[in-house]
Amino acid sequence: LSFEIRPIRLHIKCAMSSKIFKGNVSRYNSITVILEKQDAEFDLHNFREILEASKNEWVSKSYVACWLQISKNLAKYVPIAIESGYDFHHAKPGFVMLTQWFLSTPNNLPTYANHFIGVAGLVVLDDKVLAIRERYARDESSSPNPLWKLPGGLADTEEFIPDVAKREVYEETGIKCEFQSLLTFRHLLNFRFGCSDIYFVCIMKPLTSEIDASLVEVAECRWIPVDEFDNYKKSKLAHSIWLKYRNHCRENTSCINNTKITENDMLFFVE
Repeated sequence: LSFEIRPIRLHIKCAMSSKIFKGNVSRYNSITVILEKQDAEFDLHNFREILEASKNEWVSKSYVACWLQISKNLAKYVPIAIESGYDFHHAKPGFVMLTQWFLSTPNNLPTYANHFIGVAGLVVLDDKVLAIRERYARDESSSPNPLWKLPGGLADTEEFIPDVAKREVYEETGIKCEFQSLLTFRHLLNFRFGCSDIYFVCIMKPLTSEIDASLVEVAECRWIPVDEFDNYKKSKLAHSIWLKYRNHCRENTSCINNTKITENDMLFFVE
C-alpha cells in the first residue's frame, strides 16, 4: 500500500467579517452608529469589511440610511468611511458625523442645523434703558462715536429663550432680571458660515439696578434716558429694534414701564 499525503486547504471565513456595527434605529428607519473608542474587534485592516457587511445587513432590513459618528481619537477611520460611500454631515468638538443614503432616490436626510439663535434683553428702569458698548467690536475701540446696543448673545444648547435673555443681561451688565414678554424677532439670511440667524428681543423687568459690567465683553455699560437713547449711534440691529419699540410705545405708553406686551402686540421684521 502506498499513501500520498496532500495538504488540505481549509477555506474558513474570518469571523470578523460577520461582525455588524450596532446602533439605534430611528422612527424614520435610519440607523445611528457611534464609534467612541478603540474597539478591539476592528482595526484599519478590517474596518472597511465591517462597514460593507453592516451596510448589507441594514439594507436587507430596509434601513434607508446610516448616521456614522466617529470620535476624534478614531479619526484615522474617517478616510476609509469616505471611500466606502459616506459623506460629511457635520462636526462638533470631539467627533465628526458622516452619513450614507442607501436608497436610489434622492437623499432625504435633514441638513445640519442651519440657524443661529440670538437673544437680547430690553431692560427699562425709571425711563432709562440699559445699553452697552462691546469691547471687541471691529473699529469701535478708538471711535469717538461708538456703537451702542442692547445686552444679548447666542443661545446655548438646551437653553430656553427667556433664560438666554436673563443670562446674557446678567453676564454683560451684572443686572438681574426676570422675563416678561417677547417684544420682537428678526430673521436674517446668510448670517455666518452659510447659516441664517433668528434674533429675539425680550422685555425684561430689572430686579437690581447697580451695574457690574463684564470686563471681558463690555467696554461700557450705562442706564441711558430713553429720550436720549433715540439719538445715540446704534448698531443696525439695535437701531431697528429701538425704532420698533419706540413706535410701539407711542401707541401703548404704558410699555415704557415694562407693562407686559401680549402676543398680539409682538412685532416681527426682516432685516
